[in-house]
Amino acid sequence: MPKGVIEKAQETAAEFLWMPEVVAPLYDMMKSLSKTAWVVLTFVLVFMFLLTWYGMYKEAKLAGYQTGVAVIVPPISIAIAGVIVLIILIFFGGMVSPIDVFGFPILHTYPNTCDATHPELHGLLCYKPCPSNRHRVSDVCWADTQENGVGTPVGLEPCPDGWENWGLLCHEPISWRLENGWLWIPSGGRLVGRLDHGGVCPGPQDAGGLPQFDDWYKRWKSASDKKPRTKKKCSEPANAHDTERSCEEQKLVEGAVHVERVDGLCYKQCPSGMTHVPLMPYLCVKTESNGKPMRLDYYDADSKVPSLIQLFGRFNPA
Repeated sequence: MPKGVIEKAQETAAEFLWMPEVVAPLYDMMKSLSKTAWVVLTFVLVFMFLLTWYGMYKEAKLAGYQTGVAVIVPPISIAIAGVIVLIILIFFGGMVSPIDVFGFPILHTYPNTCDATHPELHGLLCYKPCPSNRHRVSDVCWADTQENGVGTPVGLEPCPDGWENWGLLCHEPISWRLENGWLWIPSGGRLVGRLDHGGVCPGPQDAGGLPQFDDWYKRWKSASDKKPRTKKKCSEPANAHDTERSCEEQKLVEGAVHVERVDGLCYKQCPSGMTHVPLMPYLCVKTESNGKPMRLDYYDADSKVPSLIQLFGRFNPA
């Protein structure tokens, strides 16, 4: 169903608002304001601490305490109060956390206390994100793989033209030639195993069984050597595209899926940009720029112990 004027206008507005040229300056501005806010908040907290200290000092002096005691008691009292609040948060903070205000973190408790440099919790530790196309399991970033199905048996290699098919062997017919008008010299008679080169793919499973495989493979090989069809209709004359596959040939080629021979079996082709995992060809993994499969394991033990409490997204008092 075609989009209306309102939908198109909404898409256009969204594309404009999220353009890098528009978003980047706003992001930089908010980042600068955030840094300024942290500095101001730090000064306010320090000022309030000093003001509270001074007030408690004056009260202690009025109560008759000596100057040394009046100076020491306020910070000790504040520290004790802070410890009590911290204990309360440790044991009861989980009932109300996480607390966020407009997306800004106020109070988070374990297990949501990993910091920005190590944001992912795995097991009991916080880790950095794995590189692209990898996922983490503890200290190891494993390559992302894709199931590609089990392998199927290879097919017997076709005999050379003119040779006799003896089941598992190909026999070259014996011929004689006359030399010097009286000497008959034989030639041929060689035997070649039909699995001497590892067999062929696709194998009998794609052909529907072993009895019809030899004839089916010849037709499939002939069709696969031709160019794919460019015309969608099958009503054209048979010789309209001699270098391209006919509809029947195209269907034959598409019906054979286990066309790659790996480790003695036939497998499906991996998706574009991926290749078979060595020794585990039933899995596909990303192909590196050098054409080799991506290494499966990538060891990365850079981790941090998560805190029990996190305040304002960066302070971890416990």
